[in-house]
Amino acid sequence: MASSTYSSTEETTNANRACRLLLGPCTDELRDVLRHCVPPPTFTHVLRQHIINLPRLSVAQRTLIFPIHGYYTGNYNDMDITLLYTLLQNICSIPPHSKGWGNDPDPYDVSVSASIERIRIGRNDCVHSPSPSLSNTDFNRIWSSVRSAIVVLDSFLGNNNRYENEVDFLRQETMDPINDRNNREELLRQTAEDQTTRDMVVNLENDMSELKKTAIPENVRVILDNKIKRWRENDKLYVETRSFSSMMEKVREESYITFVGVPGSGKSGTACHIALKLHEEEDYQIVPVTELRDMVQYCDPHNAQVFIIDDVIGVLGVQNEKLNLLVDYKEKIENPMMKKSKTLMTCRKTVYNEVVSRTCVSFLRKENNVIDLQHSDHLLSNEDKKNLFQKYGLNIFTEILTYEWLKNTSQMFPLLCRLYSKGDTFRKNGVDFFFFPFRCILEELDKMQSENKLHYATLILCMFNNKILSRDIFKKNDVIFSEIKRNVLENCEVESCTDTFKFFKALAALDGTYTCTIRNGDEFTFFHDRLYELTACHYGKKFPNEIVKFMSSDFIANFVKTIQQTQVRESHEHASGVSNEDLSIILPCELYPMLAERLYRDVEVMKLYDVFMNGHLNHPDVCKAFIEVLREKPYEEINALFLSIQQDVSEIFRKGRSMIKERINDEK
Repeated sequence: MASSTYSSTEETTNANRACRLLLGPCTDELRDVLRHCVPPPTFTHVLRQHIINLPRLSVAQRTLIFPIHGYYTGNYNDMDITLLYTLLQNICSIPPHSKGWGNDPDPYDVSVSASIERIRIGRNDCVHSPSPSLSNTDFNRIWSSVRSAIVVLDSFLGNNNRYENEVDFLRQETMDPINDRNNREELLRQTAEDQTTRDMVVNLENDMSELKKTAIPENVRVILDNKIKRWRENDKLYVETRSFSSMMEKVREESYITFVGVPGSGKSGTACHIALKLHEEEDYQIVPVTELRDMVQYCDPHNAQVFIIDDVIGVLGVQNEKLNLLVDYKEKIENPMMKKSKTLMTCRKTVYNEVVSRTCVSFLRKENNVIDLQHSDHLLSNEDKKNLFQKYGLNIFTEILTYEWLKNTSQMFPLLCRLYSKGDTFRKNGVDFFFFPFRCILEELDKMQSENKLHYATLILCMFNNKILSRDIFKKNDVIFSEIKRNVLENCEVESCTDTFKFFKALAALDGTYTCTIRNGDEFTFFHDRLYELTACHYGKKFPNEIVKFMSSDFIANFVKTIQQTQVRESHEHASGVSNEDLSIILPCELYPMLAERLYRDVEVMKLYDVFMNGHLNHPDVCKAFIEVLREKPYEEINALFLSIQQDVSEIFRKGRSMIKERINDEK
């Protein structure tokens, strides 16, 4: 056979042998060190404790340890040297060597961190080599350095020189051409991943430079402008009510206003309309934000801005993280950097009532800074309702409904007008839709479930996927979503092999009634949060186990009830005139163990408020089941979760204690 420039030589064999060393015993040794420092059952918990310490991860690394659904469930065998080094450096209690992490260690340093560093350096020498070969000198240097590191780590792990023996075996082992190629390809993959990470760092630095030039980056501004464009379309149907001028006056006088009301009463529509008027009449810059942190990032000290924040402390109930943020940003909201700037917040009536008495958020209940749409000053008058009917082209109702009838329509009146005007779906209910909307919508869902199973199943999939459905989620083969899809299609009697395009055809058919498009039509979400809640409760009454398993912790806290909770609260009415239990999913006793397991999972990810403040554990059978769950967990896991210092939630505990003190003082 003719010779080739690329024929195997002693130097190419050196390179391949070094690859086997690094991808084999070295990687396995680092995995064992991570297992020693962080047992796999505690990984997710420890990772969340130290998440702030982690550097920017590649997409592949972040997807692996922070999956979109659920938690990391592996045993570290799917982690490569790059990720292992990052985790050992940042989430383990391994002291840095004398020269510090990321630097060449002192030649005489035999510490654990220095040994980990030598493996990293050996791996980089192989990965970044410009040639597919290693000279004998370089090979011997790398092998000697890595072997000494393996000896130290074997001693640290107390494994009877396990990996030292494997290293010595590889030094003499015959090289397999196929394995050699695979090892080389794996190192090349890691090289490409390193390059991607470096590119991401460069892009991040460029983005930071842009942030210094403008308050709002151009890409963010484009997204915000698209959102404001949708607001303008919806605002064409807004009706300025009898109290609008007083609301506008309040906004002009104060630095912040909270709009409070039941779902569908017009909180967001009013806030958006006011923001648009401030822009048109006084040249305010409109900045819709999803988190209070964004206010600091995007604030402009030289130009007047109006920030809009929907559901500032939670949608379904109080979200402790949002509540803590609100307390932290109180000073910035009350005294903005630019004196003329405004913050317009919305909050559901039930959520507002839950926290308004607490001292820590006393600024929320200042009379001048609250517009309660259910207060007599702001309730829709009969004339306001007639104007809304006319605006939506529903003039027939202005002729047939007397003033007494108009007075008794649902407090969700603005939302109901929008839904009724969208098509025939709700029009068949006639005038009843404005008096008994929950009953009408639930009856329509009953009909959809029996007569149009694909539409119903698609709506449920959107509900379970955090209220958003896109083609991407169907392509990703996500394990959790695949399980949800399989269960939903079976429960709804829809063929499991249904093509993806049929789901999106169904969403398009529901557009304007139950759903609406976002992101230039690439994604669908619910038309309104109230429709999401009604859909979830409709499905959950028949399949409560699916709700417990897959819905968010705040939904479970606010809508899943035990029989005891229902009895205690059965006399309380919802702010809209409908009791909370009308939308509650009553959990049968046989599902209490499943609920207990879910509560434990929520504790693991620090959803403490949702678990301990909603009353589920007050039920003796649920509490007993929760204790049984604790008994089944290994001691190391319980110790890490309950008996160790939770570094990343100390602020939650601090504020939690203040809330408890307030409750005690209130009871006195």
